[in-house]
Amino acid sequence: MDKIKKLAIFDLDGTLADTLEDLANAVNYGLGNLGYPEHNIDKYNQFVGNGVQKLCERALPDAFKDNQNITQLHREFDFLL
Repeated sequence: MDKIKKLAIFDLDGTLADTLEDLANAVNYGLGNLGYPEHNIDKYNQFVGNGVQKLCERALPDAFKDNQNITQLHREFDFLL
């Protein structure tokens, strides 16, 4: 007889786990590697929400918010995770 497996998925980020500092450190790492200015951790309160792609877009300087730069920063971010 086949066993039924039950699975529960939780989005803990910002609810049960405060990961803002980790997110900020990962994005700042990427920004630094790509030659962009880094942000204070407090600034990331304004950047989070709507996923990592949007986080990377918001963290980039306005003049550099194009798909190529967003993708590059996202890759740098993923490298740490």
